[in-house]
Amino acid sequence: MAATVEPLFQMLAGSLLTTMAEGSDDDVLQDETPSSVTSLPPQEDPYANYGWLRRALRWYPPVFASIGISGNILIIVTLIRCRRRLLQPLPAYCYLLALAVSDLLYLVSVLVLSRTLRTMTFHLPDPDWYYGKFCAYNVVVGYTASYASVWTVVAFSVERYIAICHPFRNRVGSSLKTTIKVIMAVWLVSFLLALPYHWLVGSRHLTRLVDGRNVTGDWCRPIDRGVTFTLSLSWISTIFHFLAPFTLTSVFAIQIVWAIRMSRSRVKTHARFHPTSQTTLSYMLVLLSSVALVLLMPIKVLKLYMYFKGLAPTSPQITLLWHSFTLLFDMNSCLNFCLYYLASRKFRKALKAKVFCCLPGEKLKRPSTLRSGAKEYGGIELKTIASTPGPITPPAFQFDQ
Repeated sequence: MAATVEPLFQMLAGSLLTTMAEGSDDDVLQDETPSSVTSLPPQEDPYANYGWLRRALRWYPPVFASIGISGNILIIVTLIRCRRRLLQPLPAYCYLLALAVSDLLYLVSVLVLSRTLRTMTFHLPDPDWYYGKFCAYNVVVGYTASYASVWTVVAFSVERYIAICHPFRNRVGSSLKTTIKVIMAVWLVSFLLALPYHWLVGSRHLTRLVDGRNVTGDWCRPIDRGVTFTLSLSWISTIFHFLAPFTLTSVFAIQIVWAIRMSRSRVKTHARFHPTSQTTLSYMLVLLSSVALVLLMPIKVLKLYMYFKGLAPTSPQITLLWHSFTLLFDMNSCLNFCLYYLASRKFRKALKAKVFCCLPGEKLKRPSTLRSGAKEYGGIELKTIASTPGPITPPAFQFDQ
């Protein structure tokens, strides 16, 4: 899942925090300053005592980007090529595809266009960026993808809740058109929530001293919009990027797990419970939301703690925690492929049969809805006994197929 927590430019927000704590500085744009060539002295290096941290910040973005982009591309290819074979319900298939797209867009926008190119090309530890006005648009794209990843998981959990707890309502109301409308609404709201970040950065024609040489260009710089605007965005991010989505996801996940456990206890005297695609998808949703919660909570808690305590992000301890928790945040967009592979046997077989078809292994077979000697009612498989007269009555609680 992405993903998510303060999603993107942690050092950019850190520079704004420093400005609020220490007052105005020429190094932070007070407004849309006209383009002019200005020479700025090198800034104090917050990584002076952490050489290993500087090396990690230089190399982890390309490593994470390679793993995450490859994994999400494999997810998209597998879902597109094997939808019928995977027998996923159509809404769940769309949500998984949308989640992979949002994570992929986040990785390209943040880990490739921002962190990898910035640190590998100019070795810059600060929030400077050598891409001119494009940096402001990239900030919006990255935040949009991050918000979309979180709220796609919420929409997916609502779909799973209806499918498991209200299967008959799911048959009536679930359709491809409805799912597409929900996904489009998620992306629209995510864009609106990310749009204010466009006014937090701007370009300025500067000459910077980088690695002992002068580099002149349109540098991306933080814009001081005032403490009220910055704190408001921080609270909006905390509420709509973390508290609200994870509260909703947790509530739906608890009800889904409870419904599955109750169904097992009801049928254990006269049937065997066999998990199907519906129950597997539901458990996968619980796994995705749990992992995301663990990875995304630390940076949000640290950010709020810094605001309340008035701590500057240039202190060595805060710098170490900040980047460690940011690494966890970025990891969230890279792990979905591993989670799918570990949690779903059908996904593993589909990946090997349709994507890595040259590798030895069992070919993916589409399971039949009628098995020999067995009938499947939703998520519950009832095995008939020839010597038992009369029809088998399905249990009262059924999972929707």
